Amino acid sequence: MNIDLKNPFYWVLLGLILLEYAWEFVRYRLSDSMLHKPLPAEVADVYEPEAYSRWLAYRAEGRRLSVVKGAVFTGLTLALFALNVFALVYYGLGLDRLGEWGGVVLMALYTVFCTLVEIPFNYYSTFVIEEKYGFNKATKKTFWVDFIKSLVLNTALNVILVALAASLFRWQGIWVIVWLFALLTLIMIIASAFSMTFMRLNNKFTPLEDGPLKDRLTALFEANGYKVRTIYVMDASRRTTRANAFCTGLGRMKKVALFDNLVNNYTEDEITVLAKEMHKPVSRI
Repeated sequence: MNIDLKNPFYWVLLGLILLEYAWEFVRYRLSDSMLHKPLPAEVADVYEPEAYSRWLAYRAEGRRLSVVKGAVFTGLTLALFALNVFALVYYGLGLDRLGEWGGVVLMALYTVFCTLVEIPFNYYSTFVIEEKYGFNKATKKTFWVDFIKSLVLNTALNVILVALAASLFRWQGIWVIVWLFALLTLIMIIASAFSMTFMRLNNKFTPLEDGPLKDRLTALFEANGYKVRTIYVMDASRRTTRANAFCTGLGRMKKVALFDNLVNNYTEDEITVLAKEMHKPVSRI
């Protein structure tokens, strides 16, 4: 099976793959360039020099792994297209005889392939980098259970998406592009609104107990124009020693979650200060 090198869509697709990786690489470089600047005088007395240096080293190792991972995935994707592997698998396995379901099966196989390629990177991140800096508390069993859940969920979601796209194409023809944009927008909204629901597959969320901490956080959010229905505590300590907090959801579905490491190891004053910048991860080294 030969590749039609005169097809402009082939080169556009390869160009978009390279452009995505280039964009991520530049974004990482711009972000990391700020780390080499000295601490502002206003916070110099807050961070211990040794702890701050360890955090910089931890972040740098994580970034390097992300860049390598991106390069590997980009190279493999380019190779799959350049060698016409998708067509070879599609026709070699007789998926063309399945009609529109052939594309669905092909996407499922590609999702499994990508997830398997990701294993060594996630393993290294968890049991080498996180372990080196004293963050990791995940066991091998937890890692593989999380992997299986992720594999099943990602495969199911991709299969559903491709099946919907195939059905839309049969119904609307070329107008499927418009419907796909609408579908992807809807999926992004649903994913944002119900992100905590998906996170419950691997973590347990319990409502923050009534008390001074909850009252102070609620008052802080309301003073800044945010009405949060529930504040949760996430059992992150089963996998890491890091302290973190995040917001998720849309509109009335908006929720706030605190790592149990944050609740158990920091004072109410410290947590209240950190809540002002909950979009930023808080690491304790």
